[in-house]
Amino acid sequence: MFGKVIRDIVKVIASGQSFLLTSHLNPDGDSISCETAMALFLEQLGQKKYVIANRDGCPAIYRFLPRARKIIKAARVSGTFDVALILDASDIQRTGNIIDLKTQVKKVIVIDHHLSALPFGDYHYLDRESASCAEQIYNVVKAGAKKLTQSIATCLYTGIVTETNKFQEANTNPAALRTAALLVEAGVDPCELGRRIYEENSLPQLKLLGASLSGLQVSHQGQVATAVVPRQLLRKTGAKVEHTEGIIRFARSLKGVKVAALLRQQNDGFKVSLRSQDQVDVNAIAVKFGGGGHKRAAGFFLAGSLTKVKKEVLLKISKQLSK
Repeated sequence: MFGKVIRDIVKVIASGQSFLLTSHLNPDGDSISCETAMALFLEQLGQKKYVIANRDGCPAIYRFLPRARKIIKAARVSGTFDVALILDASDIQRTGNIIDLKTQVKKVIVIDHHLSALPFGDYHYLDRESASCAEQIYNVVKAGAKKLTQSIATCLYTGIVTETNKFQEANTNPAALRTAALLVEAGVDPCELGRRIYEENSLPQLKLLGASLSGLQVSHQGQVATAVVPRQLLRKTGAKVEHTEGIIRFARSLKGVKVAALLRQQNDGFKVSLRSQDQVDVNAIAVKFGGGGHKRAAGFFLAGSLTKVKKEVLLKISKQLSK
């Protein structure tokens, strides 16, 4: 189905001379794995002139991945590039507008799997059925690489395992499991990677988790759980923004909860993350606020006070629950 666009992407990469690799704001395991795997793929093709830049850099937890330390934090990238690879980002705004695609780039390649993905750029490989963007990068690598190296496999497995939450989310499908198995055959150690990703928490991270869950609020007859992370809580615990990533899964795990919401204070409002059980489409909620994601996992930014934001979010959740 995507054979032609994948072949076209490989040809463009092979003929380019300079590259920019970027992904969405607050990058996660899937986006970082795609960037690092693509960097390794570029090197395998003899392409060594590349820049990996994210508006929010790279979370410390993923810096063990090959080439992750090459990722720079930048509000705006300077210079010009033959090719920009926009990975795991549904539109250019999701990157924080880190680059002007019209004036700084000759060709734009977009690879994404979100339901809200837009077909911008010169080449767009959008597979909304894919559990992770890492699987799409695997298909590109498979089409153009001389060899699926252990380093590339390690990056891609990290993307799949984190995007499916250890193969426990509703997006886990046969294709994701088959790809993961092929990556293990290529040399990935699932036990070691699992330990590096999930069992090396810092004390500030655990303090933040405890404080956030101690303030968990339940509403809508036990169907909605809401956790709030104000800026002062990060300062008090010494935790970083990236340490908020796993809190929402604990909120959703509460028996009877159908939708979990995490409200993290940011600038003049709140970054809202939503997770749901099978019955509720949270992407539909996120889209109403200018965000997006997947049916069971989505997010957006909403300006205003905690009282205002929480009221608006819970109202939209309530309407979605009634459908």
